Amino acid sequence: MLLVLMLYYGVAPGVTLALAPLLILALTAAALGIGTLLSALTVAYRDFRYIVPFLVQLWMFATPAVYMDATSVGPRWQAVLPLNPAYGLILNFRYAVFGRPLDAYSLAVSLVVTLLGLVLGCLYFRRVERSFADII
Repeated sequence: MLLVLMLYYGVAPGVTLALAPLLILALTAAALGIGTLLSALTVAYRDFRYIVPFLVQLWMFATPAVYMDATSVGPRWQAVLPLNPAYGLILNFRYAVFGRPLDAYSLAVSLVVTLLGLVLGCLYFRRVERSFADII
């Protein structure tokens, strides 16, 4: 279906399209790391469940790859934005699907932040999971 739409609008799939599943996997890993951390914090701190929807909505608005082009911000912000792992992964997914060259800097920084978030989320979860039964 995606291929038919791309050909209809005159966009030919490129070599970078093969990277799209890997970028989806990396975005899933980022969501898993943040989700694991937030779930452990929600169990450990009862009032945290009221903050989580606000944080998720804030994270969505802090990902400008969803609602604006990467070139519309200054060079200072282009260096900082990939610290949000969703930014670099969504931006490069868009570039891969439309056959544009990937942004190596934002992809590398977002992958490192994704890996750190996944490791820290899992480590914190493992550290506090023994007390879950006592708290719940």
